[in-house]
Amino acid sequence: MKIITRLVIVLNLYLIHLNIVFALSTSKIREVTTTTTTSGSSLPTSSPSITSFDKINILLARIVQLQPTSSPSDYSAKITCDDPSILPYVQAYVTQDSTLIVSATTDCDVLIRAYTYQKIHIDSVSKLTMTDYSYKGYQLALISMGDANIQISNIGFDLAEFNFFGNGSAKLSGNIGKLTIVSRGKGYVDATNIATPSVTATLTGSGSLQLKSTANMNLSVDGTGNLAWCSPKVQMDVTYDIYKKKNILYQC
Repeated sequence: MKIITRLVIVLNLYLIHLNIVFALSTSKIREVTTTTTTSGSSLPTSSPSITSFDKINILLARIVQLQPTSSPSDYSAKITCDDPSILPYVQAYVTQDSTLIVSATTDCDVLIRAYTYQKIHIDSVSKLTMTDYSYKGYQLALISMGDANIQISNIGFDLAEFNFFGNGSAKLSGNIGKLTIVSRGKGYVDATNIATPSVTATLTGSGSLQLKSTANMNLSVDGTGNLAWCSPKVQMDVTYDIYKKKNILYQC
């Protein structure tokens, strides 16, 4: 009888040890806190334990907000979802090339804080804001699906490529060495506040695209939308077929 009792005690202690180890290992993957909204209701927030990053790849989210920090050691990612049962399935991790990858759902908002953003890739979001400070890096790649509302300002990149597929709107500003814009949906894109010497723009949908350049332009319109451009210094260098198309407008 004593032997059985001792075995039961040892087994219980072993199970307690396993629970502690599992809890510690889980906390390293995801820390869950509670944030209070303005309405007074609380929503669970996933704060992944991640390493430093300078590139971002967000596959899916509802609202994405990027904020600056004053130190390279200050960085974080927070994901808040309407339904707490979604959080265990949300992924946020950093790859070997220092890329933060986030895959959430359309019911989740993402807040990212970092010292610098060398490359930003957004696949599918409802709203993206980058307005707090001067964002600088080598390359910016943006893919917008659906009815996204995008506000990007004060950016400085050597290369930037924007792809718009939905019916949303985008307002862009900053300085870019070489700009590529592709509009395939019905949305409205205003890039007239981007200073760039080189623009390659393609409009294949029925939306509206506005842009300008200080040196070179390569424009292509295959859809029914309107492309308005402004380049006073290189007006004579633009090919003649641009003036023959009614949906390519010169506006300054």
